[in-house]
This record gives sequence, structure tokens and C-alpha cells, in this order.
Amino acid sequence: QSVLYPAIRSFNVAITACERGGGQWPAAIALLHSLQFLGLPLRTDSLNAAMSACAKGHAISTLLELLANMRDVRCHADLVSYNTAIAACARRHHWQHSLALLKAMQPEHLTPDVITYGAAMAASASSSLWGWATELLVEMRICHMPMNEITRNAA
Repeated sequence: QSVLYPAIRSFNVAITACERGGGQWPAAIALLHSLQFLGLPLRTDSLNAAMSACAKGHAISTLLELLANMRDVRCHADLVSYNTAIAACARRHHWQHSLALLKAMQPEHLTPDVITYGAAMAASASSSLWGWATELLVEMRICHMPMNEITRNAA
């Protein structure tokens, strides 16, 4: 396992470069396939980096597919996974996906944070769904979650 770590880390650096290079998501997906082809395990951080590349490249369907298939490759979606997906959906005005992903976190035993709520509220507000945005704001207050500029502006 320790011998494999440098190879996996190198792939993660390359996948992250795909995101930072303007959302080169096809290259990020190709690197994930290369990891699998070489028999190296996919890890949550590898998939999160590829999801970020998809988000930056506006490949929302590919991003959602990666998230949905994480269990199939023995990875567990984490808060970063969901925040990336919810924010990407919000930026593309896919409010239905944003809210569905927010609700999908509970069975995964993941607790939304201010970033999660902010992205979901932005998706709701950008689609003029003020009722949803207000409901999310109330939920944040019940959870004693601090607000940030994004959540204040979205509400």
C-alpha cells in the first residue's frame, strides 16, 4: 500500500491540474480510468478532484454520475463531494438537483455545513424559489449554523 501511495498521489495531482487548468474534465475522467486500468484503487479525493474538474467544465451530468457511482468503486462520498455537486448544480441553475443532493446527505450520515446551505440557497434564489431559500435559512438557524455572506445574500 505504501508503495502505491506515490503513484495515486501523482494521479491526484494530475487530476487536480485538470480542474485548475480550466475544467479539463475529459482528461480528469481519462486519468480516473487509467487508475482503474492500472489496478490502483480509486479514492474519494481522486473522485472529488475529478468532480471539481467536471464542475469547472460545466459537465454536470458527468459530475452527478461520478457522485452516484462512488459506492460502486468502494468510495464514500464526503462533504466535499456533496458541496462540489450542489454548488455546480446551483451555478447551472439546476435547483432540483441541488435540493435533492442536500436531502440525500442525511442517509449518508453527512451533516451539511454553511457551504452546503449557501449553495442550495443560491440555487433556490436564482430560480426565484424564495420559499425554499427561506426554509433552508430556518433550517440553518435551527441547527445553530453561522451564516456567511452567501447565505445572507441568498436569503
